[in-house]
Amino acid sequence: MRFRRGGFTLPELLVVLAIVGLTIALALPRFDDALARRRLRHAVGALRDDLGRARMLAVAAGSPVAVTPRPGSGSWAQGWLTTHGGRVRPEASHEALHATLYGYANRDGGIAFTAEGTTGGNRTITFCVSGRRVPPMRLVIASAGRARVETTTVRTTGDCPR
Repeated sequence: MRFRRGGFTLPELLVVLAIVGLTIALALPRFDDALARRRLRHAVGALRDDLGRARMLAVAAGSPVAVTPRPGSGSWAQGWLTTHGGRVRPEASHEALHATLYGYANRDGGIAFTAEGTTGGNRTITFCVSGRRVPPMRLVIASAGRARVETTTVRTTGDCPR
């Protein structure tokens, strides 16, 4: 009787490695898009939360609070600062976001909350992901001061200026 040793032959191993490699190659672009969508949701959520904190601070303190893109950046994706009484409030400020994200507003400047928590006009800040087919997300700030997130399922021309 001949005994066969257990294990795999080289051709069997090569076939399995080829299948695993092909599976990874097909799944990687989807993983990158999912990661980009997650970063986008995080960025919009962070700004929405910080705007809510700034609004509450304005109402509680009875004086104006401003949230603006970091000086010199011009883009919300480079982070933002919350100022109250000439002082930066770090609890409602944020550092720069991931390099693939960028954000722009429908009007220049930041968002100022009055002592009543209002903004004096509607604002929209759109966040986009460069180099990906990920639909943009919009943060809409009503004149009453409340912020809401709008998502779209289709990216149209003009959503993102880049």
